[in-house]
Amino acid sequence: MERSQADALITELGETLGIVGLALDDGGSCTLFIDDGAVIVSIGHNAAAKTIDLMVCLDAVEPGSAPLNRLLQANFAWRGSLGATFAIEPASGALVLQRRVTAADAGELRQTLEDLVAAAESWAKQLGADDAPAAETEHLVAGIRA
Repeated sequence: MERSQADALITELGETLGIVGLALDDGGSCTLFIDDGAVIVSIGHNAAAKTIDLMVCLDAVEPGSAPLNRLLQANFAWRGSLGATFAIEPASGALVLQRRVTAADAGELRQTLEDLVAAAESWAKQLGADDAPAAETEHLVAGIRA
């Protein structure tokens, strides 16, 4: 998707969330603070891939202590992560959960965001993050609470 489409989608997302003026900055990114900052979602337009990329850093989870086998199983066919993918951010070494939104998926941006937040909250809880917000671990369903 082109930058103009990404801008329009982020503006529309902001309107549906009740965040007037939500927009990508000059660098093509913005940040959402959900539940008073308990979950921080980085949103960016990826010009090369023509996508909107969403990412949540699971700061409270030490990647070395996270059960790698469980995370890789969750990545398999995206079953345990509601379509997102676990990764280690190269610069910081932080465990992240990321999701790519293509032009074909654009109509589902809010649901994709909600799924990402629900998965991040659930996995933070499952992996023992002491300050992780409570989340359902059996049924990953959530609404955005801006």
